[in-house]
Amino acid sequence: MEKNDYEKSIFEYEDVQDALECMRRHSLQEGYEQGIQQGLQQGMQQGIQQGMQQGKEEALFQTARNFLDLGVSLADVAKATGLSEEEILAHEGNAGF
Repeated sequence: MEKNDYEKSIFEYEDVQDALECMRRHSLQEGYEQGIQQGLQQGMQQGIQQGMQQGKEEALFQTARNFLDLGVSLADVAKATGLSEEEILAHEGNAGF
């Protein structure tokens, strides 16, 4: 092999290595960005679900409060809301029924 052919093959090899490295970095960046996006979407979905659950619970306690304000017995409020008497009393103490 002549010196020029050898140098040419080295440059070609280096070009291929540079291209492979560029593709590897690009793939890593894409994977990183996709991972971030998926994490954000999952976090948002979990936040929405938790917020909806908290809203439902708060609505139940508000209904219990309304029944108690109307003079309905604690036992009947528990039956109507599906909450236990203990849950109602605990929430009453925390929310200042």
